[in-house]
Amino acid sequence: VLVLKLSNKCTVWSLNVGQTAQGGLDKFGQPMFFAAQHEEDKLVYPTVYSLWIEPNMMPAMFTHAEVSPYIFGGADLMMAGVLKRRNGTFGGMSKGEPRCIVAVENPVPYAVGPLLLGEQNAAARQGKALQVVHHFGDALWSFGGGSKPNEGFELSCIQPFEIEVKAEDAKREGSDVKGAESIGQPVSSADQDRSESHRELVNQAEGLSVEDQAVECENRFPEYRLESAEVDEDPDRALRYAFVITVGKLYRDGKYPVAASWLYEEYIKHIAPDLDLVRTTSKSFSLFLRTMSKRHYCKTKEVDGEVQLTQVSLKNIDALGKQLAAVGSDNESVDEGVQTDGMTAEDMDDLLLRVFMQAALVGLDPEEDAERFPMESSAFYSKVLVSCQPYDLPIDVKRSSFKKLSAFLKYLAKEEYCKLKEARGHILILGVNREHPNLRNYKPYEMLSQKQRTGSTPRSGFSPPKIETMLKPHQQQAKLFMYVGCNPQGEYTKKAAAGVLERYVQERQLVREDNRDPRLRVIDVDDVLMRSLSKPSKPYGDEMEQVASGERASFRTIQERFLSRLEAYYAVEPAGGRRVVKKGEVPKVKVTCEDRQGGRKHVTKCHGIEIYGVDPKVLANKCQVAFACTASTHAMPGKNNTAVEVRIQGDVSGKLEELLVTEFHIPRHHIISR
Repeated sequence: VLVLKLSNKCTVWSLNVGQTAQGGLDKFGQPMFFAAQHEEDKLVYPTVYSLWIEPNMMPAMFTHAEVSPYIFGGADLMMAGVLKRRNGTFGGMSKGEPRCIVAVENPVPYAVGPLLLGEQNAAARQGKALQVVHHFGDALWSFGGGSKPNEGFELSCIQPFEIEVKAEDAKREGSDVKGAESIGQPVSSADQDRSESHRELVNQAEGLSVEDQAVECENRFPEYRLESAEVDEDPDRALRYAFVITVGKLYRDGKYPVAASWLYEEYIKHIAPDLDLVRTTSKSFSLFLRTMSKRHYCKTKEVDGEVQLTQVSLKNIDALGKQLAAVGSDNESVDEGVQTDGMTAEDMDDLLLRVFMQAALVGLDPEEDAERFPMESSAFYSKVLVSCQPYDLPIDVKRSSFKKLSAFLKYLAKEEYCKLKEARGHILILGVNREHPNLRNYKPYEMLSQKQRTGSTPRSGFSPPKIETMLKPHQQQAKLFMYVGCNPQGEYTKKAAAGVLERYVQERQLVREDNRDPRLRVIDVDDVLMRSLSKPSKPYGDEMEQVASGERASFRTIQERFLSRLEAYYAVEPAGGRRVVKKGEVPKVKVTCEDRQGGRKHVTKCHGIEIYGVDPKVLANKCQVAFACTASTHAMPGKNNTAVEVRIQGDVSGKLEELLVTEFHIPRHHIISR
């Protein structure tokens, strides 16, 4: 016997150490036992060579052969991969007790180590069951010459191998002891006892792998098992349910990657024992995992022709479980367009397109397009799309096949839903195409009121003023308005002013080339129309060279220039007060965040709220309560400036914008946040 103390503080006991003629050692011999000196208990473990001679030297933990690649790769044995014995237990587990690992398809020990769980904790089938300290194929095994007990032992995995042990054959030939040849020992009278020991291990493995599969199935996961009627009614739902239970509850803390075949045999088959994969849409469990991966419930990879589960999205799995439970209980509220739980990427794509069409027809006012566009993509998503999404069906670009907002917007531009422009790495939306055939046939869904969305009522006693944007013709456009019988001194909305231009073109018969899209019609430009398109200060300036009298242009070009030449006005009518008309654009509420002390402190400023009937002192008090911070009012600089600025401690620009919209009913597109 040779005792070696290796550099990693491991003591090894070896047999059959050869000697040279000079008395030196020519090899280490066959390592039979070893002990890791750094362990507290300093247990002495048998090597695989000893276990091949005496398999029942220590109790065994039975697994399937699919577990062996993970053991050989350096992983510990997970409790989910351990099979129960015939009596429904794991063989009386005690934490710290040494055990060997045996594959039922090839019942010869291939690894050893101490237990990390007791019998009571093992019932949950979660966590690590055994710490592997030595296995077939490691450095300690290579000291013994690298022999194998049978042809099923490979360095990559354990292959199934049928072992037949007969006492009379063992006595005659010694073939029952699989490790005898490897260690060079002659067959002795003790081989008969070793044969009986090996036969007992083989019988235990056969009992788990063949005879008692039905019993094993009944003993595992009885609280989750599906009845035959449930499986027959909807095999696809039964497979999804078994998958959710497996990766969402039973194998939640398991080690990945895990083979699809092993996961099916150890879990799916026990939860849905009557499930026939041929009756499902996927036809096989591997194809089912690939489908779930495409729908972002998990991630898979293919290794040596076999699909392996590498990662699971517990958030999506839990959502799918809730949906399956709701459908199983005949919950009528689970329908398309009600929940995002379990939505596929294709479903999210459809939802995003529906929300965009809803925003184009309902959320965006055509009269305000000139003021709103161009708009940055981030603002378009947060201020337009999000505000038009169904209350119980939030949108999420990351869960769609586009993954990014830029990809979704480029898709819309390609399908001619909108126009985009890229400038300095940013995407700008120039406008939406409300004449798209799909938008013409789209039926908007009913949107919830602001009170229903926020769950809160507006501030009592506050009634926002009514603000209207209007246009007035200047002197050079007066003749055009009088020709169609309209007041040249009147006030017109953007839509009404466009109608005046349409009437003039029709009555003067200026249309020369008609088109399915009215805006693309080609019209003649006469003298009256040419003067209406020029600025008052430059009636014949250079800007009119492209649209001169006697030439032709598209109606869209003419309309855009005609509306831009009208003078902008706005009217403010307070609740119970007198309507006041003022020249210019509607003043915007400006919200800015000032950086102080190198980013360590911030101050949020807001001004321009008086026109909307908001008292700055009331807003400051509201912010103090809502944001739990200090707020004060300050006069704006300037001798004739009567505006008051509200200053709030901290960076609360986003929260302040939401407060102005929900509590004081200021239109979101009238707020400029920087």
